[in-house]
Amino acid sequence: MQNSNLSDVNELYFGLCLNNHRWFSRDAELKYKHSIKKISAKDWQIQTERAKVMAEEVKAYAKRHKYIGIEKVYWVARIGTLQTAVDVAIGKGVMKIKPRNNPTDILLKFGSGPSGGLLGISLKSTSRSQGTTFKNRSLGALDDILNIRLEDIEKKYEKKAVIDYNLPTVESQRKIVLQKAKNKALAEEISKEVLTETRNEYFKKLDSMDSSELTKHLISFWMDSEGIFPPYVVIKGKGDKEGSYDAVIDEPLKRSRALSAMTKEIKVTKLGDYSIGFSAGTDRICTVRLKYRDTKFASPIKISAEPWR
Repeated sequence: MQNSNLSDVNELYFGLCLNNHRWFSRDAELKYKHSIKKISAKDWQIQTERAKVMAEEVKAYAKRHKYIGIEKVYWVARIGTLQTAVDVAIGKGVMKIKPRNNPTDILLKFGSGPSGGLLGISLKSTSRSQGTTFKNRSLGALDDILNIRLEDIEKKYEKKAVIDYNLPTVESQRKIVLQKAKNKALAEEISKEVLTETRNEYFKKLDSMDSSELTKHLISFWMDSEGIFPPYVVIKGKGDKEGSYDAVIDEPLKRSRALSAMTKEIKVTKLGDYSIGFSAGTDRICTVRLKYRDTKFASPIKISAEPWR
């Protein structure tokens, strides 16, 4: 309990320093006043002096990374408060948060800057970097989210193939026919046309989007990145007497593909016949590939993302 009170005083006073020494919430003020009663005057001085230098270090970091003007400070140490703060800052439902994977204690909302001006600050002494994984999706999900009609492309080819090649209209029956050796070349030919046109239509839509729209699409639709949004840094304070106080910034997400996607301009590139590459600045993020689940032109089309090596 003693350590908890020490850390509460440190992080809440840190937030106070970043908010021009004004309380940013009633809960934070009450918690601070409660915690200082549980620690000694010497411990209070150590924690608040550390908080001052930690706040200055964060301000310098934010300036270097083009975050401008702190508009709001949120204390998000309690379960559920990080999601609520993000909803207030950038809009409800825009980004789902997994707080167990994000160690943010204080969330800062800047007037402008990367990631919608959001920067999480962890005042813990340990942290771990989260890897970035990607999702498998359906054409229907893409159609819904982007308001396009990719599924109609395959339907168009199906109608044509039924007439031109006398193929069955039912997918399960068509699979039996196309799995025969004599028909595999036909299945290969038609499926190539379907996948290429579908990829090109998806690319056309992506190419019409601005960088912020591409960023939102990449992160929310393709990346399992809830654990690293909002992006965060770890600030470590040290010292226990005048002249010894210091603070250092650690960036556990520095090599994260998702963080790169949040903070750099997104671009898309056609790769081969059926794939699209997403990059952020000079960093390769992921490739999205279309393929049939099993039998070509007689099974559902899968669209999946994986790291771009």
